[in-house]
Amino acid sequence: MQIRGCLKYIFLFFFFLLALVIFGYYNNQFDSIWNYGYSYAISIGEIPYRDFTLLTTPLFPYVFSIGLRLFGHDNIVFLIEQAILLTITFYFLFRIFGKKAWIMLLVMCFPFLNGIIPTYNYFAFFLIVVVIFLEKEKKSDYLIGVLLGLIFLTKQSIGVFLLIPTFLLYYKDWRKIVRRLIPFFVLLVLFFLYLIFTDSLLPFLDICVFGLFDFTNHNSVLFTPYFFLAIGMEVILFFLWKKDKKNILYYYSFFCFSFLIPIFTEYHFSLFFMSFMLSIIPFISLPDSYCQWFSIIVSFGIALFNFFVINSGLQTTFLQGVPNFKYYLILKGSDQSFYRTVDLYEKYCTDEKSPIFLGTQAIYFTIIHEEKVDYFDILNRGNYGYHGTEKMIQRIKKMENQIFIVNMDKYESSSSIDQLDTEIIKYVIDHSKKIDSWDCYSVFLKE
Repeated sequence: MQIRGCLKYIFLFFFFLLALVIFGYYNNQFDSIWNYGYSYAISIGEIPYRDFTLLTTPLFPYVFSIGLRLFGHDNIVFLIEQAILLTITFYFLFRIFGKKAWIMLLVMCFPFLNGIIPTYNYFAFFLIVVVIFLEKEKKSDYLIGVLLGLIFLTKQSIGVFLLIPTFLLYYKDWRKIVRRLIPFFVLLVLFFLYLIFTDSLLPFLDICVFGLFDFTNHNSVLFTPYFFLAIGMEVILFFLWKKDKKNILYYYSFFCFSFLIPIFTEYHFSLFFMSFMLSIIPFISLPDSYCQWFSIIVSFGIALFNFFVINSGLQTTFLQGVPNFKYYLILKGSDQSFYRTVDLYEKYCTDEKSPIFLGTQAIYFTIIHEEKVDYFDILNRGNYGYHGTEKMIQRIKKMENQIFIVNMDKYESSSSIDQLDTEIIKYVIDHSKKIDSWDCYSVFLKE
């Protein structure tokens, strides 16, 4: 590779790392932190589904746990891994679109860099880009089958939808379909053998199959603005497909609608929008050099606007002296509250057990203290399998002399469409003794 070619990848790596570390305060942070928690848990030897809840197949946290295992658990390691993944994504985008791939840099900056945060959703998008490259280059069907299997092992719902283009494109060539399905199902068999050997098959089926009924019922809000925008984009892709039924981009972009199922939020829409643009880039007739410099300048402008206008206006700061979160931005003033909350948590830690934090921030305290992740760390509705809330309450009933710390503001302000499982918190409040409080936090003892 020429020096100039290397320089663009070095630039992209540092741009994305800066965006993730400095410009990304306004990201959907909990998705990123929860995924960080999954990778952290695996890096210390925990098993998904058996030891902690995970709603998707586990390839992403296993891949990102490698860096955390080798270089420590600090969040900067996790962000560096994501910056590397984003840079590799552009390697394949350049192979597909040439210099027009720079447009994707601009696309990824809307809205406010949400689409680039490290999650299993972005990892699935990366694998989709690789599949499109392999399709364009007419590479081995077996290799494409492996990548389709990896998408399934990253997020099962997207993996199922992304198999459909193979059947639609090659329904007249069953040997081609079979060549793709063989490695796909080999990976599935290996995954199920892994589940059996790690004693996590039944928890996986409960959480990721049967539990999805609970998750959809509690967390799905269909008719958001992003739903109607996504439907409009699907209509555009349909008409593009009608004009050119052999173009693989339209097939894969169309079925990337699965990023939005079942949660039609800004973050999930960002991933679908990025996938949609894969089909639109070839229609952009601007000179390559114009695409490159326009995208770089505007992307930097968006990132700087985000930092100087939004972050400076909110007066953000990095956490100081907090293990594993040295490069985490937080509101000034909120940092002092965070430190005090850490002190409150540590006040009730003993050699035998730690307090259980009930709220969206629980995973922070687990990672800070390098403790094991468990089912309470991501207290979202539908996260614990079929009728999972009742199962979690049964767990609490069996506990003795357990301390719970509740974010009362978060509990009292949660609505029916919020993901926080307030039924579990209500049970703790109703069946425990309040022994302490500070600011918005109340401490309960379940005797």
